[in-house]
Amino acid sequence: MGSNKWLTVLLLSSLALNVALLGYLVGRASGEHLRPPLGNPLMGMGAVIREMPEPRRTELTAVLRQHTRSLRPPIREMRGSRKALNEALQAEPFNAGAVTRALRSMQENLCTSMARSNEAFVALAALLSPQERALLLQTMQNMGHRERRGHDRPPPPASLPDR
Repeated sequence: MGSNKWLTVLLLSSLALNVALLGYLVGRASGEHLRPPLGNPLMGMGAVIREMPEPRRTELTAVLRQHTRSLRPPIREMRGSRKALNEALQAEPFNAGAVTRALRSMQENLCTSMARSNEAFVALAALLSPQERALLLQTMQNMGHRERRGHDRPPPPASLPDR
């Protein structure tokens, strides 16, 4: 492998490491109470819907499925972009332009997917009562704590019946 190829691989690795470190530092600096699980609030929405009584659960599950289907095309496109990136990184001779195009495509697809996910979250949250939204927030907080081992876990959602 030529020195230019090694330099490109080293620069890409350094960039990835710096982005990961920046994300970690921003996450640590943000308030614990505001962190959504894995950056996808729809995960919390699904957990809350599963805990609802049957008529309400059926109604909201149908809406959630409809929104989830809208996420499939950008996810498929992101897989295609990832495949293009893999191929570009393995190509001989190395083509930095192809790698850059694949990375841009992945970023665009990720942004599209996140925008649709956010739109679905807002649409579903608009259907919730104030008590259901409070439960959603508490569920999202609990899910965020579940990911970080060794941290104190918050109490269970307040709306659950005491036994």
